[in-house]
Amino acid sequence: MLDVLNIPELGKLEIVEVYEYYDQPVLYSCKDTEDNLYLVVAADENDQYETWLYAKVSVDRLNLIQSDTIDLHDAFADTEDGSVLQVKFSYDETPPLTEIVKSNQIPEDMLPDPGEYLDLKPKGPPLPFTITGALIGVFLRSKTFEIETLEQTYTGYITDEAFGTVKNATLSREYTAEIQEVVQRSGSTDKNTNPTYLLLSLN
Repeated sequence: MLDVLNIPELGKLEIVEVYEYYDQPVLYSCKDTEDNLYLVVAADENDQYETWLYAKVSVDRLNLIQSDTIDLHDAFADTEDGSVLQVKFSYDETPPLTEIVKSNQIPEDMLPDPGEYLDLKPKGPPLPFTITGALIGVFLRSKTFEIETLEQTYTGYITDEAFGTVKNATLSREYTAEIQEVVQRSGSTDKNTNPTYLLLSLN
């Protein structure tokens, strides 16, 4: 996974809140060591690198974006200081290439669609779904699990209903599991950006 939180010009960043997640956070707010806030989005990718946009935002500006007063397109195309830090992360792990660009000159195909908002209104809980993979970790004291499928590794907590089955399960054996994503709104002190799941059953 690309280290999108370590930018030479900005220093080490800390995620404040994740708004969209796809294998990794792709739209989120973060802060630097001096508590400056940034709105970050994955903007483009090709065979050589991924391009990300880092827009510096004030608390008031971020509140307007989170309250759907400013859409995501204008959050990057019309920034407070008129610029955005464009960062290209190479897949060969060489240092990222950074460039300050004028926000009104960012290509449209790198920006969120006009009229697209964060939409932070409360939603119902995610629906359970089934996965098939190898049980590679069971931690009885913390009641947590780890299941590896071909696509990704799922980690999280074991429900009381499933605990009896899981504690007698065999590591490295393939199982079919019913899991449910835990809805989490990351706070400023929450550094774990990976999604967490509940293990509902194991067969």
